[in-house]
Amino acid sequence: MDKNNINRLVGIDLLRAILIITGVFYHASLVVAPVSWLYTSPHYNSYAIGLFSEFIHLFRMETFFLLSGFFSTLLLEKKGKAYYIENRKNRILIPSILLFLIVGIPQYYFIIYNGTFNYDSMISHFWFLQTLIAFIAIQYFFLNKINYRKYILLSLFLYFLSPLVYYLFSKIEIINLFNHSISQILKYFIYYIIGIYLYFNYDKLIKKNNFIKITTITVSTCIILTALTKIILDKNGFLFTKILPIDIILFLEKFPLHDIVEYTLHLIYALSISFILIYIFSKINHTSKQITFIVKSSLCIYILHHPLIIIFGKILDNYNLNLFSYFTLLSTIALLIPSLIFYIFRENSFFKKIFGLDSINPQIRNETLEINQEN
Repeated sequence: MDKNNINRLVGIDLLRAILIITGVFYHASLVVAPVSWLYTSPHYNSYAIGLFSEFIHLFRMETFFLLSGFFSTLLLEKKGKAYYIENRKNRILIPSILLFLIVGIPQYYFIIYNGTFNYDSMISHFWFLQTLIAFIAIQYFFLNKINYRKYILLSLFLYFLSPLVYYLFSKIEIINLFNHSISQILKYFIYYIIGIYLYFNYDKLIKKNNFIKITTITVSTCIILTALTKIILDKNGFLFTKILPIDIILFLEKFPLHDIVEYTLHLIYALSISFILIYIFSKINHTSKQITFIVKSSLCIYILHHPLIIIFGKILDNYNLNLFSYFTLLSTIALLIPSLIFYIFRENSFFKKIFGLDSINPQIRNETLEINQEN
């Protein structure tokens, strides 16, 4: 990546923060959508809100992990391994542990727990931090700019393997407690790897002609694959059901061909939308107090909004509100309370530590500066 572009990543960092904060509206939508969630309102059943939120959710976390791979690689390449591991420890590992103890466990036992222990339910919305830590560890110990390309094929294989693993592990009682956590790592690793690829090819990819090409491919491919998915669904699964043994048929029916097509569609769609968003936000190259606040407060907002959504979802159900008022008020409360908490306590040393705002160890910073000067 060209050094001149490093200082022009304000918009990309803002995009990452916005993707995190959008989780507030996604979880608020689950309260009023026709789905089963931790809390669903008995008074509302909005297909429109549920559909819109699912549309956003098709690329939100995918783009986030792609950008995480991009920024992690930037940090590793420009600052070195010592700085990288110190930064990831202070910004992600320590905050994840402290926040899980302070917010995650109380949320589980006082709001979510139903008498039966389940690790995936306990980790709840902390799953993305857990997954990110796994990717950071993999990158630190195994990946570098020479061998990362071979991991693209491996991660692609793991991506298509993830639904099969999820199904098989669901049959094993003990492993099933961690099933969601494992399958998420397999599913999202491809995006983190492509984020690494984006870093090394950023200057080539972020060009207007590429933007036009990928936008055209995105629209065309989505139309074709959506149509193909419908055709396969109408055909009711595999075409080989008449010649395969019944046991194999019953197993394959768990993963019919349309699931493979759907996963392919999802991958192409998510990567294409990610590129389009990155291209658009890359044009933002001047920071401001508002952008800085959004970027720094995003983790605080995401972590604290989840229990607030559940608690205030129940409270607001006691009032005779229409759907729009209920959803808007619930989203606003879950967004503003964490923002206010961040604004009040952002200079507090303990608050900075638990939300990853701590600075890098001065000794590590000085060693990094000396290495960079020598180079």
